[in-house]
Amino acid sequence: MIHVLHLVPTGGWAGTEQMVANLANRTVGEGHRLTVVLREGPNAPRAAIEQRFDERIALIFVPDGLTVGAVAEYVVECLDADPDVVHTHLRGAATLAETLELPAPTIAHLHVRYFEAHCWRADAVVCVSPWQAGDLPDHVRSYLVPNWVEDLTLASGDECAAFRERVGIDGDGLLVGAIGRLADEKAFDRLCAAFLRAADSSDRLVVIGDGPRRDDLAALAAADMRIRLTGHVPDGRRLLPAFDIFASSSRLESFGMSVLEAMTVGLPIVATAARGVVDLLGDSDVPLVAIDDVDALAAALADELAACRSDRRRVDYDVSAYTPAAGAARMRDAYADLLGALPSACVQAGVDGVR
Repeated sequence: MIHVLHLVPTGGWAGTEQMVANLANRTVGEGHRLTVVLREGPNAPRAAIEQRFDERIALIFVPDGLTVGAVAEYVVECLDADPDVVHTHLRGAATLAETLELPAPTIAHLHVRYFEAHCWRADAVVCVSPWQAGDLPDHVRSYLVPNWVEDLTLASGDECAAFRERVGIDGDGLLVGAIGRLADEKAFDRLCAAFLRAADSSDRLVVIGDGPRRDDLAALAAADMRIRLTGHVPDGRRLLPAFDIFASSSRLESFGMSVLEAMTVGLPIVATAARGVVDLLGDSDVPLVAIDDVDALAAALADELAACRSDRRRVDYDVSAYTPAAGAARMRDAYADLLGALPSACVQAGVDGVR
């Protein structure tokens, strides 16, 4: 039995925390027991967090206001046995892992790009996209474990129709949708500018999400009714079928989860060549435009809007590499290799997902 201790004491709930929940839920059992260290936050009350994890997973909620040393003592007191692997997520987890001083190898998950401060305690790292491995120092051992899409519970046809009506779509109007945190790296201001150049008066751009750039984007929306901001929508991906086109204007995507979700639904996609998105869409027919090139993004949107007006199509993408079963198997193999349970000859021969 391999005991894996996940450290994710971020005090919030967003993409990183949901990915940890998905990973833990899919790897518990089959000889693996899981403990996850978390912290409650304004959008992450304990009851809501508990509902997201399999009941077989032990959850440790660290109190607020403690020093790192006190947190480490609290975690040790709560553990019923030492872990075999410590799996860290972001910088706070790396610091906690060092303070815990547990007799187990540590593996760090790259939720963004490689930062030494996030990984300095780690014996290995997990890359979610191939581009990340190219940024690693030569001495760093890594495993490729792509993110995946859990089963999508999509909005009904009536719900989608009501949403389209609510944002002002009628007649021949088309809905371009984007989902993500309203932050600089998503470049939604560039997307708004490109959309306004490309769209007809009956078209709409809807951005689902919230974040530090909300006020700036709200000013753009106030100036033109074709731009609509919904703010945070719980499980906003349910509304993907309401979109005619999905747009990603990001400057940086470690993976591109919202793009993968749009692929799973079969939406036509217009996207910038952010590195994670390139790895997802590089083998498809989707043209990727230069980052921050508003003219190129507007041209790509105009082309896709024209194509959708003649045929409101869905696209068949190959997402077979991004299933829960495939991801869980890769992660279990990484743990086994880290612990020496996989024969070294297999690793040398190139076991899938091992670098």
